[in-house]
Amino acid sequence: EVEVIDARTLVPFDYQPVLDSVARTGRFAIVTEASERGSFAQTAAATVARHGFAHLVAPPRVIGAPNWIVPGADMETTYFPQAIDIVDAVMADFFPDHRANRRGVRDWDELALARVGLLRSNDMTLLPVPQLGNEITEAEVSEWFRPDGAEVVQGEPVVSISTTKMAIDLEAPASGKLRILIAEGDIAEVGTVLARIE
Repeated sequence: EVEVIDARTLVPFDYQPVLDSVARTGRFAIVTEASERGSFAQTAAATVARHGFAHLVAPPRVIGAPNWIVPGADMETTYFPQAIDIVDAVMADFFPDHRANRRGVRDWDELALARVGLLRSNDMTLLPVPQLGNEITEAEVSEWFRPDGAEVVQGEPVVSISTTKMAIDLEAPASGKLRILIAEGDIAEVGTVLARIE
């Protein structure tokens, strides 16, 4: 059971119903089609954390799109949060003991990472070439921002890849030691693991 607040406007934004809900539930999640970084949703989460801190039993959660350029229409359901993504994120953050989800994935992080082309494997995290569109089958490794063996922080851009239609930076999916598997200038097919983070 959840309480849903469908805001009519962002400016002005009425925080009182949100804070009242937080006082009742102790939790706050906000969904946006914008990239999570620098979005209004981040501002709302910070405001709720500031004014509703005494009632929160879990950190506020922002559920948004990956920090990429917006892909074509054929990738909308992969890029924008879908109903299953919202359910999974809420369950993972607010009810972590309930590990199984509707897709049968036991690790909630695995599901979130798979959405944006990232996968976990035992004690390491793999960074493959993500699916960037139905017509794109490969990408060139343009530049590694950190050398092999460097310590990286989750969310830090680590590599730039390019295709015939776009260029994007991929972020480290976890903190740890970067182990580069595909060199700059090499072409890798979608799904090829570019690096692992140990």
